[in-house]
Amino acid sequence: MKYVSLDIETTGLDTDKCQILEVAMVYDDLDDPKPLDQLACFHTLVTHKRYKGEAYALWLNNRIFERLKNKNYETFKEQLKYGTFECEYTPIDDLAFDMAHWFTFNKIDKVTIAGKNVGSFDMQFIKKLNGYSRIQQYIYYQYLDVGALYFDINKDTKIPSLDGCFLKADIKNTVTHNALEDALDVVTLIRKLKGIDDNIPF
Repeated sequence: MKYVSLDIETTGLDTDKCQILEVAMVYDDLDDPKPLDQLACFHTLVTHKRYKGEAYALWLNNRIFERLKNKNYETFKEQLKYGTFECEYTPIDDLAFDMAHWFTFNKIDKVTIAGKNVGSFDMQFIKKLNGYSRIQQYIYYQYLDVGALYFDINKDTKIPSLDGCFLKADIKNTVTHNALEDALDVVTLIRKLKGIDDNIPF
């Protein structure tokens, strides 16, 4: 199975009023697994002319605003190499184009998007991007929530959180709310079920 683990950080939960602050994608092929540090990744902070959101989310993502406050937003777009796109900043109007370019560069034909709450949350923001149709051609309409994979129908009363998945998988880790780290955590959790043991810390 080939899939892309997607994670975003936002200024809040409301898709109509809040904004994307950070996006990460990680491409994985379970039939040809590579070490985590060799997987094709997309990672960028997302810039806006003005920021609006909810107090808790703004506080939670303080590290992002620390990086944004003194930076010139006209930055690196030439860093697409070895399948990895690590761009310090991407203006919101360019985000869909850059994401689609990453799919093209890595010759990703059509994949499932995986993540934690990826269908109900992350993709609801992504679908609102200007130029989303560029991304749409690369992904299936069904999404894979890693929480559902770790749900025990005989014991659980709700889908486990990402931290809950770590406990069930016996992985000593915590959610960092860094989009790239969280996307890689989802890869690790999916691989655990497949019997692929990752001993390479990111």
